[in-house]
Amino acid sequence: MNESPVPNDLTNFVRGCVTGKEGSLPFSKRSVSLEEAYYSKVTKQYIVGSGIVVKQEATTLSRKAKDKVAIRFTISDGNHAIDCLAHDGNIEYLPGSKSPVELTDIMKVVDDSMKNGTRVSFSGKYHTVENKLIFIIRTPICYNLLYRLNMFISK
Repeated sequence: MNESPVPNDLTNFVRGCVTGKEGSLPFSKRSVSLEEAYYSKVTKQYIVGSGIVVKQEATTLSRKAKDKVAIRFTISDGNHAIDCLAHDGNIEYLPGSKSPVELTDIMKVVDDSMKNGTRVSFSGKYHTVENKLIFIIRTPICYNLLYRLNMFISK
């Protein structure tokens, strides 16, 4: 009979943590592909996914809103790429407005992904901005941080 080097009690505990049976939240499912987000251009559904930032720039939101900041960046998984936007503009003009602190945090996550190649987990949906479909980011977070957060919550 082949015995596993990992005790059954430990295996069962870990399995229970992952599924949420040990009194913790189950690990949330995250897509490691941008395919669903890429094709949501048509449906404009709210999507959760992940990828690596390959391009970024900080500009004004528009010619009229010169005091409002727009962080534009592109996330890719190697097969698909989506153009994203985070901003502090008027919510009547464009949904998903962020505070300056939130925008700074987003910029840090985007910078880290570009510099170190770290995966970024995100949520949001497509909106039309200046006659282009742009993915408006609701919540970006470093994928490694998300993994550690899920581990912490499950303990």
